[in-house]
Amino acid sequence: MNKRVIHIGPGLNQPGGMTSVQAFLLSLPFDGYIQSHVSTFSEGSAAVRLAAALRGLAKIALSGWSQDLAHVHVSFNGSVWRKMAVTALLRAYGVPYVIHAHGSDFAEFWDEQRARQGAIRRWLNSAACVIVLSSSWKRFYADVVGVEPGKIRVVPNAVKTGAARKAATRREVVIVSLGRLCDRKGTWDLIDAFGVAAKSVSFPLRLVLAGDGELEKARALVASHDLHGVEIAGWLDERNRNELLAEADIFALPSYREGVPVAILEAQAAGLPVITCPVGGIPEIITQGVTGVMVPPGDKALLAEAIRWLAADSVARHSIGKAARERVAVENSESRVKSDLQGIYDGILARKQR
Repeated sequence: MNKRVIHIGPGLNQPGGMTSVQAFLLSLPFDGYIQSHVSTFSEGSAAVRLAAALRGLAKIALSGWSQDLAHVHVSFNGSVWRKMAVTALLRAYGVPYVIHAHGSDFAEFWDEQRARQGAIRRWLNSAACVIVLSSSWKRFYADVVGVEPGKIRVVPNAVKTGAARKAATRREVVIVSLGRLCDRKGTWDLIDAFGVAAKSVSFPLRLVLAGDGELEKARALVASHDLHGVEIAGWLDERNRNELLAEADIFALPSYREGVPVAILEAQAAGLPVITCPVGGIPEIITQGVTGVMVPPGDKALLAEAIRWLAADSVARHSIGKAARERVAVENSESRVKSDLQGIYDGILARKQR
């Protein structure tokens, strides 16, 4: 008889990497499991967010007892407090749960919660398993937060790789960045560095910023620099995002803090060379100069130089993009993530039956 697994997290129509991960996991054909989803978050005013949380809690209160296992997706701030309420219901029903930690800002959140760190630590240790995205995050949760090391499992984000890309024949070089437009993602650094790089080459460059966040600030910065060739595309759905990556030559995400960005993995899967920063779990998915280029966060001069170099060197772009695609096809494959999660689910339910 199939076991029931319920995923609990933001609505599947919401922007962001956590939504992409949930949608991907829900599409996987696990052996012996039927998956479902309950939303506890929706972007909007405080009233909209509260209503989404209450609706989600009500659904779990009504149907949580019928689940065999819960997969709880969490980031930081309000996400932690909402999921604490969710897991209290699950414990009351005797339903074991996995906590899947996504948030790149969790370390900063942890530092700010000195009076509540004990409660957060106990909550994380109440899970049957805590899933993290990289070895560096595993060390953080074990050594800093105090999660029992035996509970922590590294499960990478997964992406699907398409056909190998062909070398572009046009003269224009297109740089794409996917993700929230904000300080943390290095958006303003990227705009500044693009302006410098565009003046140093003899061919046209185009920068496309696709994501939600501070769009008006981005437009104002572009206008104040009198930059040409910058497009603020806003948030894109999966189809339009894939089309944009297929059109691009370079992907850039010069973040200050990250987990393991799905956007970088999607760019690698599309065969793009990536320019980013060595923060969070990124050094575990980028080999400098081989599968991508990393510059120190906030170093706009080196960021501009990396853009200029890759824009001018089509051979390097193709070589790095090809190596990145080959890496992600193995390390972040659907089959690997399915196998990892299948083992986690099977192990938890086997222990429950003893």
